[in-house]
Amino acid sequence: MNGVTRSAGSIRWDLTATIAVVVTTVVVGGAAEASANAVVCHRTRSAKNPIVQIEVSEEAVPAHEAHGDAINPDFDNDPMNCSACGVTCASGSTCSEGQCVSSSSCTEFILSGGPLPTETIGVDDDLTLYLNGTAFFVNNDGFASELPPISFTAQNGDLLRVVATDVDPFCRGIDPLYLHCATTGFVQILDADGQSDGCAPPGTRPPNFVFYDQTFTIAVP
Repeated sequence: MNGVTRSAGSIRWDLTATIAVVVTTVVVGGAAEASANAVVCHRTRSAKNPIVQIEVSEEAVPAHEAHGDAINPDFDNDPMNCSACGVTCASGSTCSEGQCVSSSSCTEFILSGGPLPTETIGVDDDLTLYLNGTAFFVNNDGFASELPPISFTAQNGDLLRVVATDVDPFCRGIDPLYLHCATTGFVQILDADGQSDGCAPPGTRPPNFVFYDQTFTIAVP
């Protein structure tokens, strides 16, 4: 109120005050209640709800930027706000179409006989590996072996076939199988148990018998 003007027998009030209003609408699990110009992932410093989605006018954006808030986040591709404010993708993952997915583009793999990439692969007797139908590793010496870890080039989605053959019909078995990305260290457990058929008296099992034949789709996280 800027003043009062008196005139004969009356009082006239001059109301000239100006009020600036900035509308902020909090969005919790639904659409905004009012139209606004910018979507903000606002840091609240609350332990229960540390980040909430709000909508503010353009005039309020600089203050939120200074506060460290994300302005108009890309919920389809922002790994810090994947699908919604505060949904953070884990290390080694990225946001794609609103979902956290592995960012691994691994092409160098190691097949081992245990959780560590250095563990040997025990097989009795022979082992052949195929990638998408083509043999790339052949051990056919006819003896039980502790094979060193096997390195090869491939990509997620390729088919890895593992074939073990009992040449000398006495004992047969193969260790568990673990697939490691050589560059990231991520692991895919192909077969946590392996297979052990034990030993049998001579002449009771056929020679050159394929006792293990499994195909796995490479999908290292």
